[in-house]
Amino acid sequence: AAEKRTWTLEIAKKINEYQAQIRQISRSMMATVSELSMYQATALKLEQERKQQSDIYEEAMQRMAQGEPPTEDAEGEWVRMQLDRQRQRELLITRKKNIEALMKARPGVMESKAEVRPNAYVPDDLGIPK
Repeated sequence: AAEKRTWTLEIAKKINEYQAQIRQISRSMMATVSELSMYQATALKLEQERKQQSDIYEEAMQRMAQGEPPTEDAEGEWVRMQLDRQRQRELLITRKKNIEALMKARPGVMESKAEVRPNAYVPDDLGIPK
């Protein structure tokens, strides 16, 4: 009877070990399947994004072949860039004209915005230290 009990105990221990291994392998497989599903979702998203970008590219090429701007935004951006360049040129010309006017008004002398120092004009022979 004692032999049957030890034999039964050994079998029960082995069964428990096998069940633990099965649980561990099942968890590992579920984690792997979950990771695979995340990769599949990412792949599908990237494929959809690639398709959209490809469609945008094809449309831009067709519009350019017809002599139109590649996208609606591109024309507005181009106009904005041209206006910015024109403003910069006008600003530069205005600044040059202002500098030339100042130089003509008082040749050789530029106006200073610095504060006048009170001791700058005191003669040296008075003996006042600077």
